[in-house]
This record gives sequence, structure tokens and C-alpha cells, in this order.
Amino acid sequence: MDKNNELFIFLYKKLESILACTVKSRPQDSPIWVFENELKKSDDAKRKARAEKYFIVRTMRNILMHENLSNDGLFVVNEDTIKFLEEEIKILEEQKCAIDVCVPFASLVYATKNSLVTNIASRMLEKGITNVPILEEKKVVGMFNGKAFIHIMKSRKGVTINEGTKMKDIHQFLYLDMNDGIRYEFVAKDTKVDILHQAFKRNNKGKVELLIVTETGNKYEPILGVISPHDILDKA
Repeated sequence: MDKNNELFIFLYKKLESILACTVKSRPQDSPIWVFENELKKSDDAKRKARAEKYFIVRTMRNILMHENLSNDGLFVVNEDTIKFLEEEIKILEEQKCAIDVCVPFASLVYATKNSLVTNIASRMLEKGITNVPILEEKKVVGMFNGKAFIHIMKSRKGVTINEGTKMKDIHQFLYLDMNDGIRYEFVAKDTKVDILHQAFKRNNKGKVELLIVTETGNKYEPILGVISPHDILDKA
């Protein structure tokens, strides 16, 4: 087999191994194919161009592995393809994770059930924050945002907000799943930025407004930080 072809297979397997730890894929699916499709969904032209190149290298790999055309010299991988694989491996190995780009817990504006609603609202206005996690023993049990006020105003239960109102007094308006098309998702701290980008893409379930970072992405784990779309802008 040509040296470039051998190097191509080696680099392809290395790339596949890295992506296997990055993307969520079924056992029967190639992590490279899964990642390629994630890139395709992006609105960013550079990410779409990467997806096209992933398709090309997958096709080349299939030719080399399954049609055995490399042994008779009919198919030889060029230097540009080798360079692409090396650059992708470098990007993925050096790429930041959720824990690197999130607003860490130490800097987080959050509330508890005993926090005063007016105090939290003032801090939100002061810092330009649109979502404040409601925590209980560092675990997210709800979310306070502008939608909560809308729900309260539409409510027929006679709920009012004054200087003494606490979060526990309006708890029925703070659940994570009651925000009119806005969603909050939990992600593991080692989730790569490329995958975080896709989490913010709107789908038929609504728009993800904030990612909540925990150790493994389990919602019952203590919060480590939060990520907004702005936090990962230009980081992929």
C-alpha cells in the first residue's frame, strides 16, 4: 500500500477514535458520519465546508478498506487530504470543552427558594442577564426569567409580586419546562464546543436558551456553570 494511503488510514482511525469520545452515536454508526451530519446542520459556511470534506474522506476510506484499490496503485491519497485530517485532529484535540467556556458557579447569578424576587430582578437588569437558575443544594430545580413574569400576569390565581415576595412564593411559574418554546438542556463538563454549537440550534422542541453544565450532564448533579450562545461564539 502507498505510504500516503497507509498514513490516511492511520489518521482516519485516530480521528474516529477522538470523535467516539466526543459525539453521541449508536454502536452501528460511525462517529465521523455522526459528526459530519452535525456540521451540516450549522448555518456557518466554514462548518458546512468541513462537513463536505468529512464526506469526501469517508468515501475515500470506504474505497481503500472495502474495494482494495490501493494495492494496485489505482487510488492514492493526496497530500491535501492528509493535511486536512491532521488539522482536524489538532482542532479536536485542542478544542475547548463546556467547563472551559461556561460561566463558572463562582461567578454565577443564581437564586434559592428564599431569594427575594425583586432583588434577583434588579441584579438581572444590572448585569444584563435573562435567565437565573433556581438552586437547591447546588442542583437546578427551576429557572427565573422574563417568561415567569408573563405567566404570573396571565395567571388567575391572584399572585402578586412585591418587595417581600420570595421565589418559593412563585415556584409554580419557575419550572424548567414551562417557558413557551424556550428550553434548558444539561451537558457534561467535557462536551466539546462543536457539539455545544448544535445544542443551540432550534428544532421542533423549541429553542435552547441556556445550557447547564454538570459533571456528566445529569440534571440531578450539582451545577458547575452555565453556557449561553454568546459564550461559545467563535470558539469552534
